Amino acid sequence: MKHKWQIDDRCSPVDGRWTGTVIGIREGKLVVKDDEGFVEVYAMDELVPLGPLDIRGKSVKDEPGAQGPKINPGIPVLDLHAEKLSACRKLPADMILSCQLDELRLFLQRMKRDKIPRFRIIHGIGSGVLRAEVIRMLCARGFKNFRDETLDGGSLIVDRY
Repeated sequence: MKHKWQIDDRCSPVDGRWTGTVIGIREGKLVVKDDEGFVEVYAMDELVPLGPLDIRGKSVKDEPGAQGPKINPGIPVLDLHAEKLSACRKLPADMILSCQLDELRLFLQRMKRDKIPRFRIIHGIGSGVLRAEVIRMLCARGFKNFRDETLDGGSLIVDRY
């Protein structure tokens, strides 16, 4: 079921790198002002709605169902899976880790700048190389309070305080 976009809808790109508000709709595209104040135009299928969803007349909170691990939907999330990061999608395999770390660096800068007290980083299970680099970067930037969010160890919750 496609979302019927309206002005003032909260949204995010599919990769979840930022959030914003729809400020206009023209020619089948959405004009979005992100939370940093930048205005861009996006195709409707490039964005996902945030907040309560209306499915068949029932309001449903934006939370996962019984499938998969429960997550805290109220905190910023960075998913480092290469297919979720638009900057990394079409890179050759030997450049993906570097791209993922660049995205992590930018995310951590934003979390520190905005004094976000808690956030989530999804690094996946894989070989453990990305997880080790995430932990190294967290420690190097002063984020020392973090823990596995799930039993499989595929994501971390970071608390600044």
